[in-house]
Amino acid sequence: MKAREIIGQKVVGLDGTSIGEVYDLEIDDRWKVVSLVIRLEKDVAKKMGFRLSFRPKGAVSTDLVKGMKDFITIEAEGEELIKAIRRM
Repeated sequence: MKAREIIGQKVVGLDGTSIGEVYDLEIDDRWKVVSLVIRLEKDVAKKMGFRLSFRPKGAVSTDLVKGMKDFITIEAEGEELIKAIRRM
């Protein structure tokens, strides 16, 4: 799969909560994608304590990706989902 096929995809939790869309990818020194950088939905950003004057970003480890088809599913829901998102 190519980066351009991932960037822009919607990201949701197991419970169907919309998290946002993939903005960028974090790559380690071995050229492995380790995190998805997500432009967060307003309600998710608000739960994380972000000010809403801009569209904040967060990162989710690729270890939590459950599936990728029409959208990317993260293997977490509810409060666990909010904790899984690293502030950027």
